[in-house]
Amino acid sequence: MKKIYSLVATAVFATSAMVAQNVEKVDFSGKIQILNTQEISKSATPKVATDTAGWMTGTSFAPEFAGISGQVTEFGYSGGGFIFGNNVGGLNKHAQGYFNEDELNFSIDEVLMLAVGKDNNDVTSFGTVTVYSMADNKAANDDGNGGAALNSPGPNATLGSGTILLSAMDTTWFPQFSVVTLTSPANVVGTDFAVAFDAADIDSKQDTVGLLGDSNGDGYSYCFHFYNGNWWVTDFLFGGPGVLDANSAIFPVIGDQNVGIEANGYLNGLKMSAYPNPAADVVNINYGIENSSDNVEIKIIDATGRIIEVINSGSKLQGEYVETINLNSYAAGKYFYTVTTNAGSLTKKFVVTK
Repeated sequence: MKKIYSLVATAVFATSAMVAQNVEKVDFSGKIQILNTQEISKSATPKVATDTAGWMTGTSFAPEFAGISGQVTEFGYSGGGFIFGNNVGGLNKHAQGYFNEDELNFSIDEVLMLAVGKDNNDVTSFGTVTVYSMADNKAANDDGNGGAALNSPGPNATLGSGTILLSAMDTTWFPQFSVVTLTSPANVVGTDFAVAFDAADIDSKQDTVGLLGDSNGDGYSYCFHFYNGNWWVTDFLFGGPGVLDANSAIFPVIGDQNVGIEANGYLNGLKMSAYPNPAADVVNINYGIENSSDNVEIKIIDATGRIIEVINSGSKLQGEYVETINLNSYAAGKYFYTVTTNAGSLTKKFVVTK
């Protein structure tokens, strides 16, 4: 898969360079500091949203987080701060792009992130998450002559946004999820898309935050940083190619109204619904799988990103199934449920009332 996307990227560069706008090249070479790395097991690691699409091969979205290396990385910035957060270099906004391989239409209600470090002194510090459509010639990359030009696909139109207090971001290693609810659903209509994290407010209040990355070589040059009024391909900005071709741990949650159990189609080989929703005593997770799977796993995550329950349902043939979950020990509130098969994963939410 990686080779295919490299060829696609080359073709895009060749066709778009003829009309690309030149920009003054900036170079952050030598600024990357690897603070920590960890090998991960895909079967044991939390899987969410387009990470569930991006974590497993053969899914509707790419790239796959840690899909090649099986490793996650805490990327620091030389002099202070984080590559995927804010730092002394003024790089306070970055975005993770996703290829919408099947040109699907869907909405994003929430975004989950894996934060790996922070320094929080101001209780009002917050980050902003924004969903964008992607378009050609919106991000700066190598112009082929030692300079830079807006010749790569990049974030384009704003589709939706939300905020999160820095104090609410969990940095436990291996991190728990930080949850951002968008003010209104972001509707993706058949295009590639990107999700950005902007730490400008955090930086202005002299606080610091960093998100987790995977490893160099896991990406498809589809991670971006915003600097001097333009989006830049992250790998190129830090001296690439092949220097920081990694992904940031930003994962959209597919809206409740998409690919319900009554739907004709599938997303990542899955469709599912929870009922009753809201629920008090029990909730039934009704899911359909498009193809047989060696193992089906259901994971319940609370609104703080903590994994509450993991259910291993074993091998399943193509078809529809129901898993009933007893809610006696669940507090009132919002929960996410993720179903994972060989083909991929999908995350939705349900509400518990008491």
